[in-house]
Amino acid sequence: MFEVNFYGVIRTYQAVLPSMRQYKSGLIINITSGASAHTSPFMIPYFASKFGVESITEGLQDELKQFNIDNVSIQPGVYPTEMNTGEKTGVNSDKPEISEAYNPVATEQFNAIGAALFGKMKEFNMNPQTIADGILELIQMKEGSRPLRFPLDAVAQGTDLEFINARAELKAKWLAKYSE
Repeated sequence: MFEVNFYGVIRTYQAVLPSMRQYKSGLIINITSGASAHTSPFMIPYFASKFGVESITEGLQDELKQFNIDNVSIQPGVYPTEMNTGEKTGVNSDKPEISEAYNPVATEQFNAIGAALFGKMKEFNMNPQTIADGILELIQMKEGSRPLRFPLDAVAQGTDLEFINARAELKAKWLAKYSE
């Protein structure tokens, strides 16, 4: 999970930034998660890796400004993918003793979370095309006007924007205290 979601992002930055800095232009879009600032049971490595990418994206925002490089994280909600449709087995699925140690509570919680996610995906017609459309929208935005975070989570019904705004406001207050 970290190899792809976290280190893969770092390696991509290392590969593209020299050229982008040279040409003083660029757009980097990272795909994180609508829940990448908190976590849920059974998804800790996933959310930790996605929050790590949020941290990289936010940290580089000011560093890249001088080179006119926009840096954005798309924050999708839950969309049908191999990870949550059961098409692909999970990490350590070959170690039933780990799962068994947490049962029966783990199975009950996992099934409840799964049922809720599938229900929400269906209720809100969560189509992965929304993410592709969001990427296109970011590409078409004027350079320098792109937001740091770009939520695409219909299920959140605006709470994702509230969270993003509250987080930015608290960060601004925190930074102000350190610069007094």
